Amino acid sequence: MNRQQLKTNILMGTAIGLLILVIALSAIIWLNYDYLFFKYFISKDYIFTDTLDKVFKDNIGIDIQKKNDYGKYFDNLAIELISNEISEKGNDPYTYQYTPSQYESYLENRTDKANMTYVEFLNEETALFRFTNFSDESLDIFLSYVDQLRNYKNIIIDLRDNTGGDLDVSFNLSSYFLKDDDIVYIIQHRNRKEIAKLKEDGELIFDNILIIQNNYSASASEIFINALKENLDNITTVGTKTYGKGIGQTTFGIKNGYYVKATTFLVLTPNENTIHKMGITPDYEYTDDATIIGYCLSIIDGSIPSLNQ
Repeated sequence: MNRQQLKTNILMGTAIGLLILVIALSAIIWLNYDYLFFKYFISKDYIFTDTLDKVFKDNIGIDIQKKNDYGKYFDNLAIELISNEISEKGNDPYTYQYTPSQYESYLENRTDKANMTYVEFLNEETALFRFTNFSDESLDIFLSYVDQLRNYKNIIIDLRDNTGGDLDVSFNLSSYFLKDDDIVYIIQHRNRKEIAKLKEDGELIFDNILIIQNNYSASASEIFINALKENLDNITTVGTKTYGKGIGQTTFGIKNGYYVKATTFLVLTPNENTIHKMGITPDYEYTDDATIIGYCLSIIDGSIPSLNQ
């Protein structure tokens, strides 16, 4: 191929690429024409700006300072109004938009709660693992104790008031207790299922695993409880019925520092059961938080009869 032919091919390829780009952009504009027109119309021409100011302020907390702010935050306003309707009419309080300050506060609160995670060694045979949320920070604290936990025959896992967190953290924590090929959970999307299955044996083996739960144990906590209960035969749950949140959300970062969170899947147990709006009933009902650790120790040492007796 001579230089002239190569130059012609490059120009032709560039022209075709630009044509495809123009067609794609035109299609996007056409498909969103009504929305874009309304956004421009309201942002640039609507005369009662005092009403617009109030709508933006009441819904997304924005004080309009410049005319261009109407267009800048219009998408955030639309997302807020739609998610509010979804929440109200669909009874879904988990689909919503974070303002920048709300998201920053969420991250700070998550870190503060994660830092309350700890491991305590109750006696020569039993460890207590207090897991406060399913975050990378909490998991890191747990990982720092794995070598020590190998020396104990029993573990009490305290999930009281643990409202959940990241699904991946639930999977990773479960992987330390379960075995190769065990299913941790099943994700039901709109049109497909996704099976979360382990590929190797966990590092920790105990004679007895007791899980303490209450009505604020939710979401990833319930996923973890079911993962262990439906795969192992040495799991005992103590406390009160869990919250019952068997749906999951995906969070996306969008323009202007906002984040949007939406319910995008149903979480099923390894046996394809759902706990959504149902919760998990404990093996041993117990309501005294002050003495529940001692009660668990009594189950382990046999002072309280086994459910199998």
